[in-house]
Amino acid sequence: MQLVPVESEEKVRMNKFGIMQRYLGNTDLLVSECCLGGMTWGDQNTEAEAQTQLNFAFDNGVNFLDTAEGYPVPMAPGTQGATDRAIGKWLKSCFWTREQVVISTKVCGYNERYTWFRESGEGTRLTKGQIIESVDASLKRLGTDYIDVLQLHWPDRYVALTGSGRVEPRQRLTLTLTLTLTLASTSRSRRSRSSSTRARFVTGASRTRTATGSTSSAPRPTLPNSHRRASCRMPTACCRGPTRPPT
Repeated sequence: MQLVPVESEEKVRMNKFGIMQRYLGNTDLLVSECCLGGMTWGDQNTEAEAQTQLNFAFDNGVNFLDTAEGYPVPMAPGTQGATDRAIGKWLKSCFWTREQVVISTKVCGYNERYTWFRESGEGTRLTKGQIIESVDASLKRLGTDYIDVLQLHWPDRYVALTGSGRVEPRQRLTLTLTLTLTLASTSRSRRSRSSSTRARFVTGASRTRTATGSTSSAPRPTLPNSHRRASCRMPTACCRGPTRPPT
């Protein structure tokens, strides 16, 4: 039985705990293949149980942690953000430094019924203003100044996937990718990807950005100096591409 994938040692390796680690796509983020998800913390699990699970996972070689602005599930206004807050509390007291913990979080896509996420009271959308508001709120709950991987939890494209069921105009994926690249050029996010969007949609949008000459840079919003991170790398769409991101 072959337990180790046939890949270059530069891309995949086994840590001392016997857990495989690999670079996330073409980035320099080395993550454990086992990623700890926290979608039950704050509803099905207590905060104390979350701390126990986190310590056990990281004591045994996991370094990759998944959360979302909508967690825990089922999503509800009374519990929203509890998963992030549990992680934030753990980060303040745990043995590991922030640099040793790879955090992935997600922004809610289109849903007109999720009216408690945004200060305006409108449903969730993948617009520029909503993504920035979501990321800033996540950073505050997590108690950190950057996110390692930012995902789009579900798409905001021209299909009836969530919400009322009506087919109506949604935010174009090309514009959404441009904004997530913009966030990646600041301290808010180091990498961006799409959680529930098929690869052909992302690669198609990436080609559109290439055709318009916008892959190398993206318009930056006006941000305070505390949000700027000069050492950040620009990611590729869905962490894929022919070359590693520029350093």
